[in-house]
Amino acid sequence: LVDGVRQAEHARHIHLPRSTTQWQAYIEQAITQNSLRLAFSPVNSLDGQLLMQEATLMLPTARGDGPGHASWLNAGQFMPVAQRLLRSAELDLASLQIALKTLATHLEWPALVVTLSAASIASKGFVESAVAQLDAHRAVTPRLIFQVSESGAVANLEALSTFCRAVYPRQCRMGISQYGSRFSEVTPLSELGISYLQLDARMFIDLEPQSASTDYVRGLCTLAHNMGWQVLAHEVDTREQLASLRALGCDGASGQAWALPA
Repeated sequence: LVDGVRQAEHARHIHLPRSTTQWQAYIEQAITQNSLRLAFSPVNSLDGQLLMQEATLMLPTARGDGPGHASWLNAGQFMPVAQRLLRSAELDLASLQIALKTLATHLEWPALVVTLSAASIASKGFVESAVAQLDAHRAVTPRLIFQVSESGAVANLEALSTFCRAVYPRQCRMGISQYGSRFSEVTPLSELGISYLQLDARMFIDLEPQSASTDYVRGLCTLAHNMGWQVLAHEVDTREQLASLRALGCDGASGQAWALPA
């Protein structure tokens, strides 16, 4: 368990695989040696109450400043390669296993979010393997939330619908992350029984009165609430943004803004 594990340093300080073969070996070693970790970031309601912890899968790597110096790559840095190598499903199943064990030891957490690749969900045998893990940890599954990106969800609606039908009887929930600027994507997502939309950070950079972003966020919150969904903001940087998002109807947020003085 790694809480708040450090992000990877600048690429010149890290020994990264350079070839497909090296990446394959690197990922294989991380899986077989159980060296994967999760980092956790709180998602709070806009009055500051913890709603959930969001997990990020991390892989260890050697730093360039000497032996024994470990650093970490986050999923955004290695998952694109893993998907091209058809290894994302194994990594996502490993992430799920760690998350389930973590929930059993962190009873104070209301929920834990695990991000899955839509490519993993669509891969052969993934749903069955995930369900087997859930059935082995039924005491904690009501506090488990799966999350898939908007683009991945829309591109793999049939596979995601199958996954949702399998995990909902286990009392898990589903959210959509990196939600962007297209209201048209709401209709296909409405069939999935999701719990929330996580607003992409680029959508609330400019929340000045009368701005397009302000109108968009307000409209999205209204639409989502009518659907029975929450709207969460991802990686909010300032207290001013938190106040603006609250006024526009947003339900919660993650990000460094929570560490700043009120």
